[in-house]
Amino acid sequence: MSVSSTGVDAEFLPYAWKILPVVISICGATLSLLLYNSFIKALVRLNLGPLLSNSFTPSGSSFLGIQLYRFLNKKWFFDKVYNDTLVPATIRFGYHTTFLTIDKGVIEILGPQGIVIILQKVVRSARYIQTGYLYHYASIILGGVIFLLSFPLFSASTVPILVLVG
Repeated sequence: MSVSSTGVDAEFLPYAWKILPVVISICGATLSLLLYNSFIKALVRLNLGPLLSNSFTPSGSSFLGIQLYRFLNKKWFFDKVYNDTLVPATIRFGYHTTFLTIDKGVIEILGPQGIVIILQKVVRSARYIQTGYLYHYASIILGGVIFLLSFPLFSASTVPILVLVG
């Protein structure tokens, strides 16, 4: 038998040890099925036939049978308490915080809506630059070229843009 840093290597275990988890799982499933069927029969023996049907008529049921049925049927109302208190609060939190505030608020403003608003402002201001005169366009082009050529002088990059342009 070989021992590794994580324990025992599974390839060196006998076959019975390898199949043991599967056998225990099948035995547990079979036992739960048998207990479920025998428990229903025990409830019927307590004369819970009317309680187990859709019509609630406890006339022939014993007191113990009715109390046991009520105890097991209601599950102590954990699901009702959970569904009435935690679930709506979680849904409200998810809607107001994550959806409205984060998704519709911050992400929309910083993302698509913000870009649209900024572009609309830029276009409105650029509308006044376009006068239709050729010398205005030539001066804008000349200013852009001067900016691109002087950009490496003021930037911290080591590769000048002139090399990339030329």
